[in-house]
Amino acid sequence: KAICMLLIFWWHSSIPSPESVDLGARTCEFLFVASGFLVGYNSFYKPVPDTWSESFRYLYKKFFDFWPFQFICMVLMGLYKNAGFSVKNIFNAILNLSLLQAWSPYYDVRFSFSGQSWFLSALFFCYFLSPMLLRFSKRVKASCILLPAVFAVRYVAEYTAVNFRQEFFHINVHTNPLVRSMEFFMGMLCVPLFMAIKDKAERSRKNTLIMSIIEILVSAGSVFFIITFSKNLLRAVFIPVMLTVCFVFAFDRGIISRFLSLKCFKLLSKIQFEIYLIHIAAIRYLNAPLNKVF
Repeated sequence: KAICMLLIFWWHSSIPSPESVDLGARTCEFLFVASGFLVGYNSFYKPVPDTWSESFRYLYKKFFDFWPFQFICMVLMGLYKNAGFSVKNIFNAILNLSLLQAWSPYYDVRFSFSGQSWFLSALFFCYFLSPMLLRFSKRVKASCILLPAVFAVRYVAEYTAVNFRQEFFHINVHTNPLVRSMEFFMGMLCVPLFMAIKDKAERSRKNTLIMSIIEILVSAGSVFFIITFSKNLLRAVFIPVMLTVCFVFAFDRGIISRFLSLKCFKLLSKIQFEIYLIHIAAIRYLNAPLNKVF
């Protein structure tokens, strides 16, 4: 996740990035998958009531962790754009502050003020659904049935949006909370199988060498696949790739995992979401001439 933050910063900055690879899309796909996996992992042995009250309680707890940064970023971008108190700007501000902008069908609303804030809007919907979804991510058999089923729905939704948008179906697969919640849920559904394998892997003395080889192969294969097919395939096809990366590195046993356990990455991981929320404002202000900033 820390590396994803660096890649997103690179993608949104003026530093040249590979044109054939949509780093923004690929990193967001991984982040939703990883977020679902982490919620499922941290709650695997905890009884979580699947009630609406629990959903609101869970959302309330998450809300105050990130909302202050959302507010700061909105104010900074409003000042940068010299946004006035028009009806449109006030309406967009209300949606941003209530974290509902990702639901809008309009591009200029979803990406108003701080362009990356749609991510938080969609993620909060995933958090809201988490208590309900966790009931399906406790058993291996149920997860193995639901995982391909959810992927099929995710693929069909995007295929329909791409091929029949003009006729009757229009969603933005990049920002739509329902689409992103499916990716989040798929990450969560990987947890039961991971927990079953993890117990066996920890008893093996050779797992460090084996996992190092697997990490290298998965990393190299994923990078090759993304570079080669980013422009030719639907976004949904990359979800299994992100699931595989998340699943393998969750074991934290190989040589690449050891490298990612360095203090610099641990420090970055603690503030990675705050960096994500504020990085657009930081890029704009760093690139802006002084007379525009002040």
